[in-house]
Parts: sequence; C-alpha cells; structure tokens
Amino acid sequence: MDFDKKSAILVTVLICLSMPLLVLAATSDEETTVSNVTIQQYVAISMNTNLSLGILFGTVDPGILENNASHNYDDETQTNTTMWLSIDTDSNINVDFCIKDDAALTKGGDTIPNTNYTYVGNNTINGNTMNDVTSSVNITTVYSNFGDDNLAPGNKTYMQFWLDIPVAQTPGLYVNNVNFKGIVTGASC
Repeated sequence: MDFDKKSAILVTVLICLSMPLLVLAATSDEETTVSNVTIQQYVAISMNTNLSLGILFGTVDPGILENNASHNYDDETQTNTTMWLSIDTDSNINVDFCIKDDAALTKGGDTIPNTNYTYVGNNTINGNTMNDVTSSVNITTVYSNFGDDNLAPGNKTYMQFWLDIPVAQTPGLYVNNVNFKGIVTGASC
C-alpha cells in the first residue's frame, strides 16, 4: 500500500507541475492566408452634344463635292470642329478609337455610296487642331481604327465629316447610323 500511496502522490505532483504548461500552450494560435484581386480593364467613351445630335449635312445640291457636316467648322473662329469623342476619366487604360457605319446613306432603294462619305479624326490634348478633307478616308461598314493611338483617359478625338453628292442623285432624305467604339490600345477593332 505504501507503494500505491507513493505512486498516487507522484502522479498528482506530475499533473500539478504540467498544468501551467498546458495552459500556456493553448493561449495563442495564428493562421495566414493570401488576399488578392484582379482589376478588369475598363474603357468608357462618350460623344459631345454636337456629335450625339447626328452628323448632319443639311440640304445640298446634286453634284456638289466635299459638303461639310454642319459642325465641321462652327467653333467661335469658324475654323474648328465642335464634334468630338472623349475618353472618360473613369477609364483605367489607354484607348484607340474605331468607326463604321451600318450601311451607305439610304432613301428607299437609293443610296449615296460610302466612297462618297469621308471623315477624319484628329487627336489633341489641348484645343481643336484640325485636318482637312485632303487627309480624310472613306467610312466603311467594317470597324476601322482612326486617329492617334494610345490616348489616355481625359483626352479627345475631334471629328470632321464630308459628303460628295453624285450628279443626278434622287432627291430625298438619306440616313444611316455611324458607330464609334473605344478599344484597349493595341486591340483590333
């Protein structure tokens, strides 16, 4: 019995001595994980008021070449356009512009071919530095890149448009839709 009493005392002492170690070992723990996010490229463009109202040529006579769109030269000096596209400041990447129309200007079964409809886009940071009809290109029904590339958010591309009216063109109102697209610099239209 003496042995069992000694064993019980020894076990009790050992338990009492190990209690502070058990308490200290369980008072702290730490885990780590990764946190990340991928930001999407974001492009936002807008047309100014004059461009959003339409590319208007007014009433013109047949056989007249290089008819100006109504806002080609209507700034305060009558030398610069008041039509432009803007790269919105909430875009987070540089942008290129593309243009196309949905069809030739059409009235019923009559058309004014796209080879007669030209445009130019001139990109500047400050002011309306303009080009003229000699540097214009034909609009097409397939998106094509125009103007300077790699424009930062907040910049503009100023637009001008011209229309050649064929001789003996049938009278009437001809319409189509012109589409603009802002794309990430280097992407295809």
